[in-house]
Order: sequence, then C-alpha cells, then structure tokens
Amino acid sequence: MKKSTMILLALVLPMLVVAQEWTEHTVDGAFNGARSVYAADIDGDGDMDVLGAAYYLDDITWWENVDGTGQNWSEHTVDGAFDGAHSVYAEDVDGDGDMDVLGAAQAGNSITWWENVNGTGLTWLEHTVDIAFNGAKSVYAKDMDGDGDMDVLGASEALDDITWWENLNGTGLDWAEHIVDGEYNGAHCVYAQDVDGDGDMDVLGAAFIDDEITWWENLDGTGLNWSEHTVADAFDGPQSVYAEDVDGDRDMDVVGAAYLDDDITWWENLDGTGLNWSEHTVDGSFDGANSVYAEDVDGDGDMDLLGTARIGYDIAWWENLDGTGLNWLEHTLSGEFGGATGVYAEDVDGDGDMDLLGAAYNSDEITWWEQPGSPPVQFTVTPFNTVVGADGGNITYSVSIINNTGNLFRGFTYWTTAILPSGNPFGPMISQQFDLQPFQEIDVPLVSQNVPAFAPSGQYSHISNIGVYPVTALVDHFTFTKLGVSSSLARSESDWSVSGFDLPAVSQIALTEDQPLPTEFSVGEAFPNPFNASTKFSISLPVAADLSVVVYNITGQQIMTLADGRYTEGAHQFSFEATGIASGLYFISVTSPDNLDHVQKVMLVR
Repeated sequence: MKKSTMILLALVLPMLVVAQEWTEHTVDGAFNGARSVYAADIDGDGDMDVLGAAYYLDDITWWENVDGTGQNWSEHTVDGAFDGAHSVYAEDVDGDGDMDVLGAAQAGNSITWWENVNGTGLTWLEHTVDIAFNGAKSVYAKDMDGDGDMDVLGASEALDDITWWENLNGTGLDWAEHIVDGEYNGAHCVYAQDVDGDGDMDVLGAAFIDDEITWWENLDGTGLNWSEHTVADAFDGPQSVYAEDVDGDRDMDVVGAAYLDDDITWWENLDGTGLNWSEHTVDGSFDGANSVYAEDVDGDGDMDLLGTARIGYDIAWWENLDGTGLNWLEHTLSGEFGGATGVYAEDVDGDGDMDLLGAAYNSDEITWWEQPGSPPVQFTVTPFNTVVGADGGNITYSVSIINNTGNLFRGFTYWTTAILPSGNPFGPMISQQFDLQPFQEIDVPLVSQNVPAFAPSGQYSHISNIGVYPVTALVDHFTFTKLGVSSSLARSESDWSVSGFDLPAVSQIALTEDQPLPTEFSVGEAFPNPFNASTKFSISLPVAADLSVVVYNITGQQIMTLADGRYTEGAHQFSFEATGIASGLYFISVTSPDNLDHVQKVMLVR
C-alpha cells in the first residue's frame, strides 16, 4: 500500500468522529444582569424569536428574528420597569392564537403577563397576576385544572411558596390563587408535567434552602388537592428542575441543577408512578450549576441534557450516548460565558436541528449557538422487534448509512457484536466490507439476527459498528430481551446467524491506486438544475487554497454559506440543501483569492 493511501485511512476516522464546532451568535451583549432566556414565535411569522429577562436592567425584552436566520435581530422591549426581572416565559394566555409573555420580578414581587395585543409583538398590555408574590423567582404556564386554558405557576423564594393561579374565564383577566406548598423553604423554580402518567398535570419544584427536589401529585386533576412526594432531599442548593423521559421508557423522569453541589443530576422514575426514584449523576463538578433543560440536541431520538454553571462560566450539553441515561458525553459550548444562568434549546435558524441559547448574568449576554450542519456520516440502526422467546428466534432491524460529504470512504467495514446478560461481549456476528461513495445513502430495510435457544435469558445489547475494523468510527445500538432458555438444540456459533444484510461491494478501484490531481481551478455545473430539494456541484483545486462558497437570493441577500476556509488540493463536492427555502432563482458564488471568481444560477422549483 502506498504511503498516500495509508495517510488516507489514518485520516478517515478522525474526520468522522471529530466534534464539529458550534458557531456563537450574540443576540444582545448589553442586557444588564441577563437571568433568563426563552424562544418562541412572538410575531407569528413562522420563525423563532428570543426572549430575555434582565435583573439589573429591569427588562423583559424580545428580539425579532428579522429574516429567520438568527443573524439579524431587532430589539423590542415588553416592559422596561419590571423590577428585578428574573424569569421569562411565553404562552397563549388569553387563548386568542398568538404568543403572550409572562415574567417573574424578584425585587418587584410580581407575577405578570403581557398581552400581545395585535399578534405582532409590537403592542403590549400589562396584566398583573399577583403583585404580592414576594421574591418571585420563577414563572411557568400550563393547564393545571384541565379546563382547556392556560393557568400560571410561580415560585417565591421569600414566601417559600409554590403557587398556581387559575385562569377563571380563559381571558387571563381574572385569577384565583391556589397554594400548592406554602412551606417550601427557598422555593426557587417551578415546573409542571404529568409525573405519574395519570393524564393530569402535576407540579415540580426546587427548594434552594431545604435542598429538595419535589413533586406534588394532582390528586383529582382539579389542581385543588395535592400530595407531596420527595424526589431528593439532600441535593445541595437546587436552582432548577425539569421533567422529561430521559431513559426512553415512556414515563417522566426528573432533572435538576444543584448550585452548591455543582451537580447536574437526573432521577429515574422506576415504575412510572413517581413514588420510586433512582439517582444518576450526569456531572458532579459543574461549578455552580444554575439551570438545566432537556432536549434531543443531536437528533438521534433520545433526550440529551443542557446546563449552565454560574461560577464556572460554562454552558454545556451532555449527549445521552445510548439512550439509557447511564452514559454521557459532555460538550462545552463556552467556558467563558460570564455568570451563566439560563439555558434553552430551539431551532433558531430554521435549518431543522436544535440550536442552544444562553443567558449570562455577569457578562450581560443573550447568546445562541448554531449547531453545525449534518455530521459527515450519519449511522442509524432501528429495531423492529426486541423480544425473543425461550426457544429462540429473530430480532429484526434496519440500517441507514448516509454520507453527507463529497468524500469517498474506501475499505469501511460494518460489523455487529452483542453484550450478553452477563456483561461479556460476543461477536462479531457479522462483518462485511464496503465503500461509501460521495453523498451516498445506504438503506438496508430488514436484517434478521437469529438468537439461538441455548442463549441465556435476560437483556442483551446489540451493537452495530462502522469503521476500519477493529477501530470503530460510528456506533449505534439497541437492547433486546430473551425470555427464557431451551437446551434442546446443540450449541453452535452458526446459530447466531444473520440474513437480509447486503451492502454495496468494495470498489474495484485498488486502494493503492493514486488518483490524479486537478490541473486547474474549476467549478462544475450544479446538477440537477432546476432542482427540488437539493443540487450538487464540484470544485477542483490543483493546490490547497482558501475557498468561499455562498448562496444568495435574487435580492442579493445571503442565504447560506457552504464553504468558508482552507481546502486541500483535489476535487471537493458540495450540496445546496434548500429545505425551508422558497422557490425561485438563486446564485452560488464561488471565490478563491487570485484563483476563482465564479457565479452560477440555480432554480429551485417546489
């Protein structure tokens, strides 16, 4: 094998697994004492706007996402005299179909909502829910009594109160106060979710002084009768609580951030009733953990966690590696986000993936981080059945491999192993070599993996890998269960057989063959053109060069950047993915200093 080919194989795996950089965008860098951040479509134009609460500025503000890209913002003040603004949220409080804004004022002792008078977010009418809610820390909205309108919840640190206000006639003008717990020492955060799976809304809280994470059971669905259940009573200085299905078992688990413990933790709802909990620490050294949230950040179908560390100046997310909530990989967006206090996730730029938002109390920032585009290669294994009887049988699954790049990956291997109920590995059960062509999508719709009768009963993990064997580049897995054991059949390795698996064969091009380099700078014509969802084109570079590829619409507005950096010599493939973009004429501009200045027209037709 020639040296150039050896280098190619050495570079393949790092290219696939390297963490792609998030791009930081400042929404407001002078939002004095930024405490809370949220995102919602305030003006009803179909894209995500950003909201914030600034403690020192006494401001509740929203920033209009002017062109839907998250690059251009127009500031609109909802209330500039909301004393010690601490928390912000958005919901349709009056049921008129547009987004209203809610806030909690710590110094002003107020829970308030502002009516979006004409749905544009430019005219607001203030309505006070409670003006004597001393030390108001947190606000939230949910239908607590099941009558179809939005009620309001709050946490009062000074009163030690967790309270909800009933929206009596659905207009948000008449409220009835209902105290959930009036002795919740240092109540700091409130949230609502169906914790016990009975179809009504329960309440969750974090008590900073009592070191408690608690939920209150909505006994009859009316919100008038509550039963208190402690999730954790030694969680030192909790600042934030949230609920989501972290382990994918279809019940609600609880997530918390402990400021004094430096902890991001989740509690597993063991039987779905909310009465039995198992604690799992995600990060025990997250300095001054201040807020926590859950969202599927990486789009793999399970819940990841997000958090801010006020003392550590960190904003980060933890990847739920196998969907069980037991294995986490931390990704830090910024370690210099001064006094990080608030975190949220939403698709800010409308490109179909989750971006992250943060509020920084010390550095007065409202910021969002743009998630990088599609990973170089996407690899997904989806099970269809996951239970096998004592006499053995088949588990079935599909495999999807998508190459989002213009690179050819030669000599890849797909292989599978299993983790037995004993914890010991077994395999590989199948191993097949293949090439992955530029922009190729491989779908294997139905693979059958036989599980023999003599196999032990219990829970297994099926693990699928791709890479340069035995080094894994990408991995996906699922669990399956065998219900019993039968020893009537002879033991044989062949009993772990696989059928229905067929990947494209390895390329006949020898791995040792050198590919000729381009002799000149050139840009290939986009194809197809006109196009519907996407069009592809190539750029040839005889030597390494800086390259910029930008897409503009007919008005000259920049729509998308496809390349901006230094590229190696050779042919590079690019794709203009037009998801969420209107039909019409677009211009692809390709520039390389002193080498290229090329523009081509492409027509998007829906």
